[in-house]
Amino acid sequence: HGHMDTRTQGHTDTRTHRHTDTGTQGHRDTGTQGHTDTRTHRHTDTGTHGHRDTQTQGHTDTRTHRHTDTGTHRHRDTQTQGHTDTGTHRHRDTQTQGHTDTGTHRHRDTQTQGHTDTGTHRHRDTQTQGHTDTGTHRHRDTQTQGHTDTGTHRHRDTQTQGHTDTGTHRHRDT
Repeated sequence: HGHMDTRTQGHTDTRTHRHTDTGTQGHRDTGTQGHTDTRTHRHTDTGTHGHRDTQTQGHTDTRTHRHTDTGTHRHRDTQTQGHTDTGTHRHRDTQTQGHTDTGTHRHRDTQTQGHTDTGTHRHRDTQTQGHTDTGTHRHRDTQTQGHTDTGTHRHRDTQTQGHTDTGTHRHRDT
């Protein structure tokens, strides 16, 4: 990762810079408590998108930067575990267990485990681990580990485990 910030308490960092990252998450900030980071910078990853991250605890990171991934989409993630998102869609999920959504629609989910969503939609994610994002997109992430995102879409999810989203749809479930 081009840049790592591992601070713990009550401080403000307001710097602007550019850097290059040849991995999946161009930038990771693992501040833990009461820490505000407001830097703006640009960097390169393996895709192109603008995003914003806010990771782990009581920590506000308001940096704006663009980087490159391997696909095209706009989304905001805040994830916890095992998120795989492949496809074009717009949606926002907050799920708990065993959700399977297959079709074209607009929905909002509130689940925690074993979510499978296959369709094109726009969503927002809130996860912590195993996120894979491979595509070109603009998004905002709030994650902690292993982000992988593959596909072209705009979405925001709020989930905890085992999210697999593949397909095209616009929906909102509860």
